[in-house]
Amino acid sequence: MSEGHLRARIAAWGREKQWVPAYVGDQLEATPAELRAARENVTIWTARAESQTDPAEAEQLRAAAERMCERVAELEKQVADLQFIDDARAA
Repeated sequence: MSEGHLRARIAAWGREKQWVPAYVGDQLEATPAELRAARENVTIWTARAESQTDPAEAEQLRAAAERMCERVAELEKQVADLQFIDDARAA
């Protein structure tokens, strides 16, 4: 190929790369593990709050469990989004 043809192919590859979905395989492996840990924390903190005799301590544990529930919801959405991106890249 001539130098001009090679340069044209390089330019075309640059344009094509803009449309390829990002590689998210590493994130897709790590996020479910974080999600499992967050769900475990919710369960543990809720159980500890229910068994706590000190009302102030129980309230702190319930608040921590509630914040972690919000994090679980965020992670669930993130996993779904990452799976969608990964499927699009595979297609």
